[in-house]
Amino acid sequence: NWRSSVAEERQLLQRVLQAIESDDSALLQRIEKFCFSVADAFEKADGDLKTPEPRTCSVDPTTSYPLHCHEIHTQYQEMVEQDLESMLAKELAVTPAEFVRLVQQHRGEGEIGERFQNAIEALTDFDVFCAMIEDAQGGGLLVEATDEAGGGGATGCGRK
Repeated sequence: NWRSSVAEERQLLQRVLQAIESDDSALLQRIEKFCFSVADAFEKADGDLKTPEPRTCSVDPTTSYPLHCHEIHTQYQEMVEQDLESMLAKELAVTPAEFVRLVQQHRGEGEIGERFQNAIEALTDFDVFCAMIEDAQGGGLLVEATDEAGGGGATGCGRK
């Protein structure tokens, strides 16, 4: 069982955030490769129709996507989860259960808790994923697109 001081726990969360948000992180590079590899399949959904416009905020109307787009998103989520679990085990010697406990403990603690919650949501949110696919379909680098949106890393995945 992983036990530490509050300062050590915050430092661990900071290291994981850096791995998620850093433009040169292995995770973001893998996400980018995945998005480029599935962009054509995503675009060809529903015959001749282009990919529906992703929502940019929660008050926008919802958009229906073909089932195979949701299946691609599920594959993406599984890849992200596996990469995060691997990083936790290899680099930080923390189990996923221990890490979840740390995140829950620190969730409401100012900037680090908020940044962490935003980063995890951005990594798993379907609408953010659709925006990354749209960026990949346009041929742009996803990391550059996130920086232009003012987000940095996976937390700001938006359009150019």
